[in-house]
Amino acid sequence: STPAVRNLKEQLDCEITYLHMFRTTHDILLNNPHIEENIFFPFLTSSRLEGLRFLLRFRKKFDYSINFYPSNRKDYNLAAFIAGSPVRIGHRYVMGNLSELNFLKNRTLKEDDGIHNVEENLRLLAFLGIGDIKPYPMEIFLTSEEISFTERWLGERKIEETNVVVGIHPGTSVFKGHDRRRWSEASFAALIERLSAEIKESIFLLFGGPEEKPGRDMV
Repeated sequence: STPAVRNLKEQLDCEITYLHMFRTTHDILLNNPHIEENIFFPFLTSSRLEGLRFLLRFRKKFDYSINFYPSNRKDYNLAAFIAGSPVRIGHRYVMGNLSELNFLKNRTLKEDDGIHNVEENLRLLAFLGIGDIKPYPMEIFLTSEEISFTERWLGERKIEETNVVVGIHPGTSVFKGHDRRRWSEASFAALIERLSAEIKESIFLLFGGPEEKPGRDMV
């Protein structure tokens, strides 16, 4: 969503609040200069009453709400409705459109699964009168501490600027059954072997979390 957010900020006189259900997405957008408020609330582990009280704090605060693609969850649609945004923007989905309460939006586009998620989100800007859309890249804004940690970590492992560093995240979240979509360990190993043979001075970094610890099934 960051290309859409940047276009919004640069082309409209607006203040942007980004509300997250997941801590991971909140952390990715930390330090983003185009966002005034970056808020996380643990809806999944809070009671419905706690969630309702939290959302009522924003009642009538927003002129527009945007449910960025692919946020096909009733929770997001209810949040925008409860907050009382007069214009609620998002997509109509091929699967689960009614059951996920997408009818609570009042400005919608039909999803097009033939284009990238970034393009899907840029399409929504037409509802705010933005026509001259800039093709910005996706952006993460690192702190100086994060940058210095990276430089120190690479230096300690003798990884030079001449090396081609390839990062691979072989796992997935288990949320919504995404773990069933994982590629096999053997396939990742074969890919790394092929790339290392074709790319000189290549170094591969594998990233993971608790679900990717040794002994867990990666298939």
